[in-house]
Amino acid sequence: MYILIEITIFISAAFFLFCQFVNRGMYRIPFFVGAVFVIGAECVNEFVFAGQGTFYPDSLIYFPFTRFTLGIVVLGALYAVTAHYVTKLICRKPGFRNTLAKYPVFLGLLLVSIPFELFGLSTGYWELPKGLPQGNHIYFYLTSVYIFYLGFTLPVFVLSEKMER
Repeated sequence: MYILIEITIFISAAFFLFCQFVNRGMYRIPFFVGAVFVIGAECVNEFVFAGQGTFYPDSLIYFPFTRFTLGIVVLGALYAVTAHYVTKLICRKPGFRNTLAKYPVFLGLLLVSIPFELFGLSTGYWELPKGLPQGNHIYFYLTSVYIFYLGFTLPVFVLSEKMER
C-alpha cells in the first residue's frame, strides 16, 4: 500500500512543480519553503518526541539520517500550498481583500488536517507507537496534530500572501 501512496505523492508533486515552472506559478518558492518546514516539524517529532509521535513503518525513500519519509515531506509541502490556494479561492469575495480577514478562514480550513491525519493512520502509511489514544487523550492528540500542521502550513500561507502583493 505504501508504494502506491508514495508513487501517487511523487507523481502529483512532479505534475504540480512542472505546471508551476512552465506557467511561472507563484507556488514554486512556497512549495520548497513548505518542504523545509515539514522537515523541521518532522525532526522535532522524531528527536524531541521520540517514541511518542507518528512513525513510518515502510517507505520507498527515507529522508537521510532519519526515520521519516521523503514522501511525507513532499506531501506536507503539497498540503501547505493547497491550504493557501483553497483559502484564496474561498476568499475571492470583495470583503476578503484584507489579508487579516483570510487568517480565520485559513485556520478553520486547517481543521481538515485532523481527518487527513486519521486517514493516514487508517491506510497504515504512518502509525502511532501505542495506537490511537482513547478517552480524553484523543483530544490532546488531535490538538497536537492541529498544531503540528499549523507549524508548516502557516509559514507557507504568510509567504504566499506576501508574494501575491
